[in-house]
Amino acid sequence: MRKLRRYLVFPVLLALALTAACGREHHGDVVRIGVNDLAQPHWDVFKKKAAEAGITVEFTNFTDYNQPNPALSQGRIDLNKFQHLRYLANYNATDRETKFRK
Repeated sequence: MRKLRRYLVFPVLLALALTAACGREHHGDVVRIGVNDLAQPHWDVFKKKAAEAGITVEFTNFTDYNQPNPALSQGRIDLNKFQHLRYLANYNATDRETKFRK
């Protein structure tokens, strides 16, 4: 489990650093991440490791899987954690169909 955590934490920290460096609108030097399991202890480790790398992380906990994508597109969060490619493709297709029906 510890090795798995190491392999997951460092790529995400790199992505956070790159996102922070890209000049996207941020509130200070804070990276806002949407998650759906904030009570899990690995987020404390993640936040500590990010702080060691000079990255301030704020989490927004979502209870509905449909909330993070709109929050991301509206700029309320910078990244979201839960998504996989198949879900995103389905979400985008469904969202597009909904917009065209209006």
